[in-house]
Amino acid sequence: MMKFTTKTTLTPDGTTRLLMLPDWSTFQLDTVVPELEELYARGRLLADTIANIAEPTFDDIVPAFEEIDSAIACVSGPLHHLKNTMMKAYPGIQEVQKQVTTLGTNYSSDLAFHEGLYTAYKRVQQRADFATLSDEKKYLIVHTIKDFELAGVSLSQDKKAILKALRE
Repeated sequence: MMKFTTKTTLTPDGTTRLLMLPDWSTFQLDTVVPELEELYARGRLLADTIANIAEPTFDDIVPAFEEIDSAIACVSGPLHHLKNTMMKAYPGIQEVQKQVTTLGTNYSSDLAFHEGLYTAYKRVQQRADFATLSDEKKYLIVHTIKDFELAGVSLSQDKKAILKALRE
């Protein structure tokens, strides 16, 4: 996996920012697809695990997916950057990019159609303590539920298969 260094900076208004800076010398094109396959498998397993929690909380769902999403970005982000800036230096990068796009599209569809994960988010919204969440957390839950619905989570399996094929 590519290595990153972190740097903390202060903005002019005093806000602390954490920057992750890639160590480009550690990028290995041949590890991108296997790393992403493993991360996407972890994400699918996480979705299944969360779907089986009877009374999920915000903290059961969101931080774990943020961690996986961040790891995915640390693998795919440098690939996208290098494909757009240094394609000649990395023979085969376009083919890897195509594989990564297909993997990412399939993962996104699998999560968007995951009825158990959708139900878990709805359960968080229905909890008595939902009202005590910060406005940002409530917004995230409400809009994630809306995203599931707009993506077609409630479609029949046949229609989901057609939509997934169109996305590929």
